[in-house]
Amino acid sequence: MDNGGAAAATDAFRALDRPPVAEPAANAVRAPEVRHLPAERRATSLSVMEPEPDSKDWTWTLTRRCDECGLAAGEIPFEEVAVRAELAAGEWVQILTASPAVNVRPEPGVWSPLEYGAHVRDVYRMFDTRLALMLTEDDPVFANWDQDQTALAERYREQDPEQVADELEEEAEAFAERLQSVRPDQLERTGRRSDGAVFTVETLAQYFLHDVVHHLYDVTGQQDAAAIIAPDPEDPAEPED
Repeated sequence: MDNGGAAAATDAFRALDRPPVAEPAANAVRAPEVRHLPAERRATSLSVMEPEPDSKDWTWTLTRRCDECGLAAGEIPFEEVAVRAELAAGEWVQILTASPAVNVRPEPGVWSPLEYGAHVRDVYRMFDTRLALMLTEDDPVFANWDQDQTALAERYREQDPEQVADELEEEAEAFAERLQSVRPDQLERTGRRSDGAVFTVETLAQYFLHDVVHHLYDVTGQQDAAAIIAPDPEDPAEPED
């Protein structure tokens, strides 16, 4: 999936330092310590086959319902995205920590749940960085992110699923916090990809939500993820002071 970046680009993975909510995005490359699975817990059948790079443009999901995952992202109010983002993260944490075959690919050319989870963790981080740029700069151009090259370079397939789950939860909380900090007068601020696609703060958030929900569908094959991450009308989230 495009994930808000030009998938055909081959530029290095963008600096992912997350600035405080009130501060501009940092540009230094963060190199977090990554734990990998011990040899005995890695997938026993390692194939040189990798998934086909996804070069499709998924911006159409902002204007119509996705027939695969079932989410009509463009109809989600911005005010709900933060809650839905955290609910989706909870689903991912469950997948990463409860599946005994989390690092096993269903087919040689299809990512395992672990690989998808590591990618989704980085999606939360990358969208948080992009949102920070949009809130502090005028119409920024996003650095390219080659998601497929990142998966190989960071060895997603060998990362520790528990660490990935912890980091995904942290990234989701930080992104939700930034979303909740957005003022109504900031929703129309813009940012653009290098391919020319333009997002407002609102459509960037909606685009992000489709990304993480669609990957739940990729792993589970179920279309109910869109309903699972809907806020409970009986228990609406209270805005933070």
